[in-house]
Amino acid sequence: MMKTSLVITTYNNPDALHLVLLSLQRQTLLPAEVVVADDGSTDETRQLLQQWRSLLPCPIVHVWQEDRGYRRSRILNKAFAKATGDYLINIDGDIIMEKHFIADHVRYARKGYFGCGGRVRLGPTVTKQIYVARDYRLHFFTSDLTDRFNLLRMPLLTPLFFNRQHLRGCNIAFWRDDLIAVNGYDEQFEGWGLEDYDIANRLKLIGRRIRHIKFSAIEYHLYHPERSNDGQSNARNEAALRQNMQEQRHRAKEGMDKYLNV
Repeated sequence: MMKTSLVITTYNNPDALHLVLLSLQRQTLLPAEVVVADDGSTDETRQLLQQWRSLLPCPIVHVWQEDRGYRRSRILNKAFAKATGDYLINIDGDIIMEKHFIADHVRYARKGYFGCGGRVRLGPTVTKQIYVARDYRLHFFTSDLTDRFNLLRMPLLTPLFFNRQHLRGCNIAFWRDDLIAVNGYDEQFEGWGLEDYDIANRLKLIGRRIRHIKFSAIEYHLYHPERSNDGQSNARNEAALRQNMQEQRHRAKEGMDKYLNV
């Protein structure tokens, strides 16, 4: 049996993180561990995780870095290095997982592939209701949903979509050995955007392929205003992506290797 780690990225949103962990508690299959990749949250997040440690049978590892702007690539590399699982399932810290989410990712994990699922986006009204209740009950007929058909769980149809090119960084899973081979995320990418496309391209250069897990591994994305990037960061990330593609670079210059065995 392979060992799985759930890696959750978060930044100063303990109310959302509570809901993520609540949905984890309700999973039909739990991961061996939870690794919270914290991009500089205040002490409220640490306190929340301490409370949840007594509520979950799997350990919670809190990996934190100083708040110096959006540095998702760096904190994920730190979390990946700390994770002990063979297969790392990565979600954002504002995701509610359908109860078969972990089991579905495990079911469709295959060597030579990295898995990517879809999402259902919750609107502001239902998101506010969930935050107030600190609980959720979601189904196909829940109002204020976008991409509603993405919440239909039909595993028999999932293999029909394996070869569809689909990338969603908030619902993605990697073999840890593959991450080590490409040196994780490229830490040149700071500010929001394009780091997922870069790592996907570099994984493809070592022969890995995306496996789209449609109608399985379902998640609900809590509403928040769309992120924006300043022009300077966006231009820098676009330039880094082009350079890595032009050089056919599969291994990040600045990546997770410096956090291994630390």
